[in-house]
Amino acid sequence: MDYVGYLAIAGIVGFVGWLIWLARATSETKEEIKEIKKEIPSAAELKKLKKAELAEFASSIDVFVDVKSTKAVILAEIEKYR
Repeated sequence: MDYVGYLAIAGIVGFVGWLIWLARATSETKEEIKEIKKEIPSAAELKKLKKAELAEFASSIDVFVDVKSTKAVILAEIEKYR
């Protein structure tokens, strides 16, 4: 077998390895998302929080919100991840 054949085999093996890694990483990410969603309090509990507390909570679950936004906008951003 010449070098081109070896390169082709190496490429295929590398690609299959990458697909396996990607599948595992995706399933781990899905589990992390489920855990984060469990941490989000109910809408009624969130409404009781002050705007600064909501912004801090959003950052703790990796939801980006503009602190200059209104409380309603911050609540809506958090609810998107429920």
